[in-house]
This record gives sequence, structure tokens and C-alpha cells, in this order.
Amino acid sequence: MICTQCKKEIADGSLFCNHCGEKIEQQPAAKQIQETVKEDAPTQKRGGKKKKIFIASAFILIVAAGFGAYQLAQPYIKYNQALLQLENKEFAIAIDSFSELKSFKDAPQKRLESKYEFASEYMRDDNFEEAIEIFEELGTYSDSEQMLLETKFLQAQTYYYSQKYKEAVSILEKLDDYEKADELLVKANYAYGVAQYKSGSFRHAKVLFEKNQDYKEAKEYLKNTETMLKFSGTWQDEKGYQTVIFSGWQVGTIYSVSRDESILRAKATLKDNKIYIYDSYSYELNNDELVERSDSFGPTIMKKISSSTDLPSLKSAPAIGMTKEEVKQSTWGHPDDINRTETKNGVREQWVYDYKGYIYLDDGIVTGIQD
Repeated sequence: MICTQCKKEIADGSLFCNHCGEKIEQQPAAKQIQETVKEDAPTQKRGGKKKKIFIASAFILIVAAGFGAYQLAQPYIKYNQALLQLENKEFAIAIDSFSELKSFKDAPQKRLESKYEFASEYMRDDNFEEAIEIFEELGTYSDSEQMLLETKFLQAQTYYYSQKYKEAVSILEKLDDYEKADELLVKANYAYGVAQYKSGSFRHAKVLFEKNQDYKEAKEYLKNTETMLKFSGTWQDEKGYQTVIFSGWQVGTIYSVSRDESILRAKATLKDNKIYIYDSYSYELNNDELVERSDSFGPTIMKKISSSTDLPSLKSAPAIGMTKEEVKQSTWGHPDDINRTETKNGVREQWVYDYKGYIYLDDGIVTGIQD
């Protein structure tokens, strides 16, 4: 038990403290236990605090060790994920994943492999532009250079069968080292030449047919092309009454009589070195002269005055609402006579065309047309 005066331990049941002589009053056992616990409390508290610090320190060490292990494992995890992406043909994602891994293990090589497979898939799906771009980036990796040539050839072949001959020729001309390209280039040049010939682009057609004159009907096309080029240009008769312009397969004829000018356009056909229009007009070359023949008139001789193939704009027929100037520029041109009447409401005119009819104008605006 404890002395209440000096707080020193004395024998249980003592009547006086043998340290300070204080009289000891006897207390119930429960109270003595409580006093003892109070004395021991600070020691227990200090021991508990140390235990908590130890547990916290151990926890921190465990967490730090786990985090470090996780950091060390991360590249391996990412690498395995990238391999799975490559296996599942998720090539774009795999490329990014291997790129993030940088030089870890064989990540750089796997990145190239992913790009190669990606380009091959593009090629199989006819996405040639994307495939070409990737194969060009891969350079000498594996057989990328050969695959690049194969992809370009397939692209040219697709253009050829889609009748995009210009695009096909443009690619094939650059595939000198690819054996399949030569045969297709001959076909594409011929087809492109025929297309240019039919569209009236004779100069370009001539260049294309000259490349492979022995292929199919190239010689015949070349002959006709050269004939059409001789006609090409602007021709005029001696008095300047008639002008004929050959522009591709179009023939423009201008008739100039007095103040009037008539313009006609027709599609030409070529047969036996002669050009035909309207089934009744023909043109042939005699040395440096153009001879026009028709069923109704005698021959007209013309000389080439220009190499210009610009066709004049066709004139419009007269219409309600036109002004006087617009009527003069129309297909009817200037009138042969004019009857004019003035009233309080304005000026009314009747324009007379001997072989066409009448045009009525009120204050200079067309209000009626009579054929």
C-alpha cells in the first residue's frame, strides 16, 4: 500500500508509515487498487505511445516497399499489355504503348513490327495512301521497301480499273524497278491517250500514243490525232465574211454580213482525213488551204489566220424584257426596218426582220416577239 503523506510504499495493514510516521487510516481494498493503478498509469501510457510509433513506422516501410515494387513492375506490365494489343491487331494502340516504353527490352523493335503490321492491314483494305505513308517511314525495316512498291502498284491498278488513267500513269512512271509496272503502264498510256483523243485534247493524246505505237490501234489514233491538229486553229475566207474555228471536236462558224454576225457551233466527226458537220458540210485540207464544201453552195476557200482555238460565245435568242442593245447582240441582230409610233403614253417601235419576223418594243424594252 502507499502512504498518503509521503507517497512511499509501506506494508499492507500498517498503522503508521515507517518512513514519515504518519498514521495510516485503513481503506477498502478497491480504493487501494485504484490508487495503485493511478501510480502506474504514466508508465503504461509511455509504453503505449512507443508501440504506436513502432507500428506506424513499420506500416510506412511496408507501403514504401510496395510502391517501389509497383514502380519496378510497371514497365513489365505495360510491355505485356502492348504485346497483347499487337496480338489483338490493335496496331495504333500498340504503337503508342511501345513508344512510351522507349528502350525497355525490345520495345523499339516491337514498335516497328506494329507499324509494319498496321501498314500491311491498310494495304489489304485498299487504304493505299495510309499504307504508303507508313511503309515510307519504315524505310529498310524487313521488306518494307518491296511492300511500298507493291502498295503503289496496287493503287495504280485500282486507278486504272476505275478509269482514272492520269493518276495511274503518274504512279506507274515512277515504278521503274517494279517488273509488274511496265505492262500496266503501256495499257494505262493507251487508255489515257484514247480518253484524251475523245475529249479533243489532241496534243496530249499524240504524246501518249507516240510512247507505244505498236500497241493495239495506237498508230491509227496517232494518224487521226495528227490530222486533227492540222485543222486546229482559226480560218477565214478572203473577204472576211466567214470565219471557221476548229477547237477539239467543236467547230465554230462566224458569218459577218453588214452589221450582223451569226455564230454557229457544231460537233465534228473525222472520216478519211475530212471533217464533217451537220451531215451536209465537209472540210478538207489542200496544202495550206481549208476547203469548205456543202450540198447547197459551192466550195469556200479559207486561210489559217491564227492558231487560236477560242470559240466565240453563242448569242442568245431575243426575249421579252431585253433592251435594244441586247436585241442587237442576239441571234436576230439589227433589224432590216423600224416602224416607230409616238403617243402620249410613250414610244412604240416595231422592228422588222425580213426573214425572221417582228419584235415590238415599248420605250426601248421588248414587249412582244412575232416569228
